Amino acid sequence: MKNILWGLAFIIFDPLLSLGNGAFELLPDFVGSVLIYSGSRAMRDKSRFFRLAYLSSVLSGFYSFLYWIARAFLFKDGTLSFIVGIPCLLLKLFTVYVVVFGVCDISKNSGKD
Repeated sequence: MKNILWGLAFIIFDPLLSLGNGAFELLPDFVGSVLIYSGSRAMRDKSRFFRLAYLSSVLSGFYSFLYWIARAFLFKDGTLSFIVGIPCLLLKLFTVYVVVFGVCDISKNSGKD
């Protein structure tokens, strides 16, 4: 569970280091996806939501890694970056959604609110 919480921190908090005309992401989102992957792999037998988090973290991690590379080397900011970033954002939102509902599901099944 600790890996999942650290992974959420990497996905939610997005500090940037400005370097001249560009910016460098200090906490890359794909690292958070890898942490959520490792945590949800251990928890996927406890809730169906963690099975979804397991799959969505793989997709989110792969896509956000490609997007991170593309933003660093291919395009900086603008319309293309925005359009390509929308699926990345949706995958990250879905991953956070299923993790939160997985925690709620485990809490409900254990009888604690």
